Amino acid sequence: VFLDKSGIDTFLYKEYGRAKRGEKIMAEVAGKKFERQSIVAAQCGKTVLAPFGYSGTCDAKLFNCWLEKMLVPCLKTGQIVIMNNASIHKTNTTKSIIEEAGC
Repeated sequence: VFLDKSGIDTFLYKEYGRAKRGEKIMAEVAGKKFERQSIVAAQCGKTVLAPFGYSGTCDAKLFNCWLEKMLVPCLKTGQIVIMNNASIHKTNTTKSIIEEAGC
């Protein structure tokens, strides 16, 4: 079972544009930042497991809550859970949740 997180910043703009030779492009860029839209999900074979969308970034508390409440019920004893090297994946709680599920 592979899992990962991803996010999109909704405050995107182009720093450069095209104009006729000798003319400048003028535009306003609002100073307000918007929240990051994120998702965490797992995949086993071709099946997507426990997709979860949220605003902001992920911390260990949110990740472990998703793991325990959404992913673990989808897991079967003996499956291997593969994560990247993010620091939020390295907590003792994360390890305990996965091991208690028999994975």
